[in-house]
Amino acid sequence: FIIIFSFFFIRWNKKPDINNGINIVFGIDNNYVLYNLLTVNSILRNNKSGNNYNFYILENGISGWNKFKIKSFVALNNQYVKFINVDTDIIDNGDDWFRNSLEHKHVSRISLARLLLADKLPQYMNQVLYLDSDILVLSDLAELYNSDISEYAAAMTL
Repeated sequence: FIIIFSFFFIRWNKKPDINNGINIVFGIDNNYVLYNLLTVNSILRNNKSGNNYNFYILENGISGWNKFKIKSFVALNNQYVKFINVDTDIIDNGDDWFRNSLEHKHVSRISLARLLLADKLPQYMNQVLYLDSDILVLSDLAELYNSDISEYAAAMTL
C-alpha cells in the first residue's frame, strides 16, 4: 500500500515591480472569473518584451475558491496580483448617474467601480491600464502602456 503526496509551493507574496511593471486593472465579480483568467492568459502569452505584470482586481465578494484560482495562475506565471475590495454601497446609494447606469442590466456594480480607481489603488501608482475582463489580448501591451500621455489625465481606445 503506497501513498503518494503531491504538493507544490506558490509564491503568494511577490511584490509588485513598481518601476518596471505594467499595472493592469480589472473589475470583476464571480461571473467573470473564467473570462478574466482567459484575458490574463492572453496578456502573459503575448508578453514578448518580458515585462512584469501587476494585476489589480477590483472586486466585491469574489469567492475564496475563485481568488485561489486567480492567485495560483498568476503566481505560477511569476507575476503579481492584488484583490481590492470595493464597497459598492457608494454606487447603490450614490447620485443619479450611478442609479441610472444600473438600470441598464448589462452594467454591473463592479464595472462601475472603475470610476473609483483613483481612490482605490495604491498612491504610489501613477499609471494603470484598465482593461475589460472579457477580452483577448493579441499582442504585447508594452507599447500601449508606454505610450506618452503625459499631457492628458487619461486616454482611451476602442
